Amino acid sequence: MTVAPGVDLVIFGASGDLAQRKILPSLKRLASKDGMPLRVIGVGRAAQSKARFRDIVKNRSGSARLAATAEWVKLDYRSKATYTGLKKLLASAGSVVFYLATPPETFRIDHYLAKDTVQNVLAFRFSNSLFEPVWNRNLVETIQITVAEEEGIRKRAGYYDQTGAVRDVIQNHVLQLLALVTMEPPTTFDPEYVRRAKRAALRAMSPINPSSAVRGQYIGYLEEEAVDNDSRRETYAAARLSIENWRWDGVPIFVRTGKALKRRVTEVVIKLRDAPHLRIGGNRQRGIPSLIVIRIQPDEGITIRIGAKRPGTRFEMVPAGMKLDYRRLTKAPLPDAYENVLSEVLTGGHSAFPGAEEIELQWEIVDPLLKAWESEGHPEPYARGSWGPQAADDLVADGGGGRWIVSGDEPGTA
Repeated sequence: MTVAPGVDLVIFGASGDLAQRKILPSLKRLASKDGMPLRVIGVGRAAQSKARFRDIVKNRSGSARLAATAEWVKLDYRSKATYTGLKKLLASAGSVVFYLATPPETFRIDHYLAKDTVQNVLAFRFSNSLFEPVWNRNLVETIQITVAEEEGIRKRAGYYDQTGAVRDVIQNHVLQLLALVTMEPPTTFDPEYVRRAKRAALRAMSPINPSSAVRGQYIGYLEEEAVDNDSRRETYAAARLSIENWRWDGVPIFVRTGKALKRRVTEVVIKLRDAPHLRIGGNRQRGIPSLIVIRIQPDEGITIRIGAKRPGTRFEMVPAGMKLDYRRLTKAPLPDAYENVLSEVLTGGHSAFPGAEEIELQWEIVDPLLKAWESEGHPEPYARGSWGPQAADDLVADGGGGRWIVSGDEPGTA
C-alpha cells in the first residue's frame, strides 16, 4: 500500500467507545507495515493528557511506534476558537484524514460498506447471470433486512439515549445495504459509478410513513445507567419501505434493527415468489419458499434455500440449502471492516463511504419518521432475548410480507 508521506489520522471522538473498541485496534496491522508514515491525533471534549492518550493508543492498537507520536487535542466541536491547537498540529502534515467517530448527524464513513460481504453484493448480483433476471418485481415477493444485536446499550446511554435505533442504524447501515441490493447495474464498478447507482436507488425510496413503522424499547432500558427514567427513546425500529421505480414497483420491503434481541445477526433476505404447488396423488404438497440470504455478520456468506425431495420412497418436499461460506475462500482471516475502510481512505479510495448526496437522501427518507416519533407516543416494550415487539410481526403480516425470516430459525438456511 502506498501512502503519501506525513499522513495524520485525526479521530474526532477518540475517547469514545467506537474509537477504542474498533478504530484503534484496526490500526494494528496498518501501523506494522514498513514505512507507514502515520500519526494518530485524538480529538475530543475530554480533558486528557498526551501521555494518557499515548497509553490508550499503545494498549488498543498494540503498536508502540504508533503510540510514540500520538497527540491529544481537547476542543468543543461547536466553538471555532478551540480548533487552534489542532490547526497548529496539522500545519506540517503532508495529508490529513478526518475520522468522525461522532453521533450520526456528523458521521461520514460507514464501516458497513467496507465489509467484504457487503462489497460482494455487487459481485453476486452482477457477475452471475443466474440471478440478474430474477432480481426484480416479477419474481421477488419481498425483501427483508435485519440488523439485530444481543447486547443492550451497555454504558453508552450518553450517546444512545439521544440517538436511538433509527439514527444509529436505519439511516446509514440499513439504507446503504438496501441501496446496494436494489440499485440498477452501474456502468462500471468504479466508485463514482457505483455511487451514481446508489443515489438513483435512494431517490426512488419513498420517505418512511410513520403509520408503516414500529418502535420498541426493551424492558429494563429505563434502568440502564444514565438513561432518563421517562425516556421515550427507541431501542428497536421496524418499517416498511417502498421503491417507486420500474424494477421494484409493488414489492414490499421491510427493515428492522434493535438492541437486546434474540441473537446477533445482520442479513438481507430476498424471498422469491412461490412456484405452483405440486400435487401428488391428489394431495397438495406444502410450498417451500425460495430464499436468497446474504449474511453480513456473523458467519459471512450467502445461502440459497430451495425445495428438494426428502430421501426415501415417498415424494415429500423439504427445505434444502446451498451455502457459500466466505471464510473458506481464503486461508487468511477475513479483514476487519474498520481496517478495510481506513486502509482505503489512507490511499485515497472512495468506495468505502457514502457521498454527501447519499447522506442527505438517507436523512430525507427517515426524517418524517423521526419527527413523528419525537413529537408523540411511546415505544412498545419488548422482552430481552425476543425478536422485538408484536406490532413488528403484525407490520409484516399486514403488509404482504408474510413473516420475518432469519436464517438459522429457518430450516435449510442454518
